[in-house]
Amino acid sequence: MAAVGPACRQWTAVILITVIAAGCVPGSSDQSVPNDTSARPQSLADSIIAEAIAYQGNDLLNDVEITFRFRQYDYRVRRNNGIFEYERQFSDSLGHIRDVVNNDEIYREIDGNRVVLDSVKHRSVYVDVNSVVYFALLPQPLGDGAVRTRYLGTASVASTEYHKVEVTFNPEGGGLDHDDRFVYWIRPEPAVIDYMSYYYHTDGGGSRFREAYNQRRVGGILFSDYHNYSAPVDSTFADVHIYDGYFEDGLLTRVSDIALEDLQVRFPQ
Repeated sequence: MAAVGPACRQWTAVILITVIAAGCVPGSSDQSVPNDTSARPQSLADSIIAEAIAYQGNDLLNDVEITFRFRQYDYRVRRNNGIFEYERQFSDSLGHIRDVVNNDEIYREIDGNRVVLDSVKHRSVYVDVNSVVYFALLPQPLGDGAVRTRYLGTASVASTEYHKVEVTFNPEGGGLDHDDRFVYWIRPEPAVIDYMSYYYHTDGGGSRFREAYNQRRVGGILFSDYHNYSAPVDSTFADVHIYDGYFEDGLLTRVSDIALEDLQVRFPQ
């Protein structure tokens, strides 16, 4: 999930992911990561992602304010032609907390007063805020310059044919967790992400598969919620691209829903 921090002023900041164990996956004919990256032109994956971003409403995301509630947190996303600020607010026993990530800094306020964060909490604020924003704004973050793409072919999921696109990140500009790996299943017409899988290194690492639902436009921008699944066994970084096989065979466990509530979009006058 990539967003931005002081060390990387890229729009995208990745915060998660790398995946887990080798071996066969029932129902999947693709059992290994393709080694020949020249088999398909690199531009093919880029063009598929570009189509998805355009269909999402990319131009509308250049100058916009988006607010939503995710679980017990209130988020605000402000973008202004490369300048961004992500904000999360909530209340707990310490008081009212406001976490902010922008082009220049990461900080926390409690009841309106800035507090000093140690390195662990500083990273936690960055990761927690950016991970939610990253997924909320997909596929737009995939247009960041730190993104590396690879076309993995086509796959049929639930009787629909998809492009399969791998996304990894350059160390420079790719965020704190640039060594994570994502795979997206993107419909050809219209170009929409319906499924994704990823591996993350935070909190000991792990993997997830997500299925989009409640796809809707708000303010002309396409947003999706996701059913979140875990795999039946541990996996490795190399396995993420075969999670559609797990899904087709009913071997994934639904562990949560990623739903954006009270979603609002505003455009500055």
